[in-house]
Amino acid sequence: MSFTRLSLRTVMVIFMALTSMILVLVAWEVYRDSALDSQRQSLQEVLARETERVMQQVREASAELAAAIQTDADFRQALAAQDNDRLAQILGQQFQRYHVTSGVLNLVQLTAVP
Repeated sequence: MSFTRLSLRTVMVIFMALTSMILVLVAWEVYRDSALDSQRQSLQEVLARETERVMQQVREASAELAAAIQTDADFRQALAAQDNDRLAQILGQQFQRYHVTSGVLNLVQLTAVP
């Protein structure tokens, strides 16, 4: 009789130990997945804010460049006369100006579109 009781107790202890181990493993995986999701979400938020900040800087620099081009009397005359060759020449000169040479904007070409 005591052998059966001892066996039953042993089986119960082993069962509880295995159940506890399984619970620990499941909880660990859930916690790990939750931590990774949280880190991923935080990184996405940081990247979104930084991207928006950089895009705002580019928009501002582009607006400054456009304003600088528009104040040029030669540009206004060429635009009014629809002199495309002169417009292309004036826009090409912008590459030697501050925004492009300082690296504020990385332009390949400026084009006047009718």
